[in-house]
Amino acid sequence: MRTFIALSTTMLLVIASLSMAAPKPSLTTLSDNQFFILKTTRQFKGGEVEVYSSSGYLVTSHRLIRRKMVIDFKHVSQGTYRIKVKKGANVEEFTFTKN
Repeated sequence: MRTFIALSTTMLLVIASLSMAAPKPSLTTLSDNQFFILKTTRQFKGGEVEVYSSSGYLVTSHRLIRRKMVIDFKHVSQGTYRIKVKKGANVEEFTFTKN
């Protein structure tokens, strides 16, 4: 029984240390048919968020003041939009489809 407890404790410590050492994604997103929610790490704070239509036209551009931004697609026409987040040499792109 003591061996089992020692092994369990050791495995939990190893798993916990591995989860802390794993790199976290710099951007996470969540979307539905109306909203695109963008959450970034500190490295993108102060960067630029640009939304392009499917034909390549710039729809809007905003500075990322906080680490979280909600983009409302309620009043735009249906289609696919490209969202580009950039700061310095770091650039991430996402697509959003409004049905």
